[in-house]
Amino acid sequence: QDLVRAGGQAIQTDVTKEQQIVATVKRILQEQGRIDVLVNNAGFDIAGPAEEVSLADGRRQFDVNFFWARTPHTRGAPTHAPKRQGNHCQYQ
Repeated sequence: QDLVRAGGQAIQTDVTKEQQIVATVKRILQEQGRIDVLVNNAGFDIAGPAEEVSLADGRRQFDVNFFWARTPHTRGAPTHAPKRQGNHCQYQ
């Protein structure tokens, strides 16, 4: 809400769905022409001893927190490279 009040744009995107990420980046580039700052706060934690976490839950956590959380950055980064500008922030 603070971001929007300050003139920014918040777009909810499911980082486990690459098509949503691609569509979101495409939308921003069509509307704005560039991505100045990309803040990604996707991620979650599983509390408890590792031996009590199922392999499926552990893999899902790793997928979301590492692979999928970095996808918006890799999709948005090419818009920054030619101009050597733009910032990406990862929060978890």
